[in-house]
Amino acid sequence: RLSYIRALTMAKGGAIQPLNYFCCGLPLDIGVIIVVAVHFAQSVYDVTDAIYVLVVAPSPTSTASPVLTSLKCAYGLAGMPFIFSGFSGVKYKHETHLRLYLNWLILTLTLDFGFLAYDILQTSCKNMPNVLAQHGGAFACGVTRIIDLAVVLMYVGFAVYGLFLVWSRCLELQISGSEPNFQALLSQPRPLYGGSFHPHYGTEAPAKDPAPVVYGSLATPAYGGGATIFGGTLHDVSFPPAGMSKTIV
Repeated sequence: RLSYIRALTMAKGGAIQPLNYFCCGLPLDIGVIIVVAVHFAQSVYDVTDAIYVLVVAPSPTSTASPVLTSLKCAYGLAGMPFIFSGFSGVKYKHETHLRLYLNWLILTLTLDFGFLAYDILQTSCKNMPNVLAQHGGAFACGVTRIIDLAVVLMYVGFAVYGLFLVWSRCLELQISGSEPNFQALLSQPRPLYGGSFHPHYGTEAPAKDPAPVVYGSLATPAYGGGATIFGGTLHDVSFPPAGMSKTIV
């Protein structure tokens, strides 16, 4: 199936190939669950932090903007349905649910990158340590921006990898279709109707009306048996039948 995904992507002319595993060996579902769980934890933190700052313990000396804090809380609450949709997509293997979360994740990371770049350009040289400032303002500003840039690149790398991971799983679910559902049915044999399951159940004389009994057993005869016509018990396979041969002669 994975080779089929790769072949289909190449046939469509796509230069980006989907991931086959998470961290070079783990299933994609584990990686997607980690991404969704981290996103959920971040949203919960944004909501609880905004409630604490604005409602529980408001401080007049706080430098946080009430408007931005409220928007952050609202955005965290608005993302909860999409996050739960991501969990549902992983658990029940629904491509539509997971792709809905993927779209929200793209929007979230886009906003994060924009605000992060703005914050670095505006405040990196204003909040430099005093130890660096004593060796020259320009030098300290350059070192601070280099450190901030390295941290941002690490964050962007992990974020893009998580985004690419979710996209790969969405593509896999889209290509596979209903195959996992049939595999789940085959891996859980169950009787078609009530009755005790026994290794030799159904190997005795066939019943008058045979029917499928149990998956993986010999209960249902491959041939023979069947309902009789008008309650007869003798089946004459000769032609012409014995009763008609005397009449023909």
